[in-house]
Amino acid sequence: NIIAGFINDRTRVIGYPESFWSSTPRPPVRTYNTAYGHRLDRAILAAALFKKAGLGVDPVFIGKSHGAIDGNVPSLSRMEGIGLRLSGGDLEAYYDPSSGKISNGPLKIYNRSVWRPGVDERPDVIVGDAAEQSLIDVRINLEFDMEKDTLTGTGYLYADNCFSPFDRMVGLEKETKAYLGSVVSGLIEGAQVKGYNLTRFDRLGVIVGFEFELDKPKPDDPDRLKLTIGDPSGGIADRLPGNMRLFHQKRFSPVYLPGLMNRKVELRLSLKGSEIVYMPSDQTTENKAGKFNISVSREDDRIIVRRELNLAKTIYQPDEWPDLRKLLLADRHERNRTLLLKAVDGNNKSKEEKEIADK
Repeated sequence: NIIAGFINDRTRVIGYPESFWSSTPRPPVRTYNTAYGHRLDRAILAAALFKKAGLGVDPVFIGKSHGAIDGNVPSLSRMEGIGLRLSGGDLEAYYDPSSGKISNGPLKIYNRSVWRPGVDERPDVIVGDAAEQSLIDVRINLEFDMEKDTLTGTGYLYADNCFSPFDRMVGLEKETKAYLGSVVSGLIEGAQVKGYNLTRFDRLGVIVGFEFELDKPKPDDPDRLKLTIGDPSGGIADRLPGNMRLFHQKRFSPVYLPGLMNRKVELRLSLKGSEIVYMPSDQTTENKAGKFNISVSREDDRIIVRRELNLAKTIYQPDEWPDLRKLLLADRHERNRTLLLKAVDGNNKSKEEKEIADK
């Protein structure tokens, strides 16, 4: 990261086609002296510095979309521009010369075709299996005390394969805490992680427990507290392709996903001192694209909301887009993500609480 940061500080990226310079590339000292360079220029400069630091460096090309590329047709048009594969010790990373970022893990190449000139005979998928399911599972216990200004909670995160956040958590500073903070604040706005404990931490999977707290939300005019259960950072929402827009009712190109994806979110909320004004209804939407399910139950003084989205394919053809869109819209609908609470006398129960208890 020190070398990547140095290059970002000393050389400005220019959007010029690197193919024009593939036969006569500029030497690294020229790029440094001029303080600018296109993707190939910065790749050459970075390679020189990484090698000087004792790392193994290989030029590499990665597919623009997920899945295998037909190696019988030699072309770089279906691959991103040149990058660098870095190795040495426990490091197995990818350097992107355009963004200047290093990905120390499989996320960048998961279920993508990779080609190392002079090493690989043809592009091939080396990390990830389209038939293997990826899971991200987040569970949160939240104590909602109406008499205090803060809420406290504990949580659990499991993430593997294409969801593995290894490259976002590994580091020598506060990377792990920052990532967990993004996961929890994505689910509950304003939540801040106070502590954590890892039980699994490798490139293809992470299991971690954590503690968090947040300020009590401000009540609205009817004196209700709104709690919205969002998306965990690094989940399905972040792994969908950038050209996918849910307001489009039709598509004319396939949707390529990194793998079979399953996301589970569970909130266990204490109801001491409060009553439910609004809660999601049990709902299941299932079609050829996969399944969305939400369920609400009650255990003692806690309400439990479980939301799950399971995408059953890695490639969705244009005629399958309506089914996929239906699942994603159901998952993102505000009524399936919102809880409204209100302070109540401890001796009284609301009608909604009684209905839950009777289930």
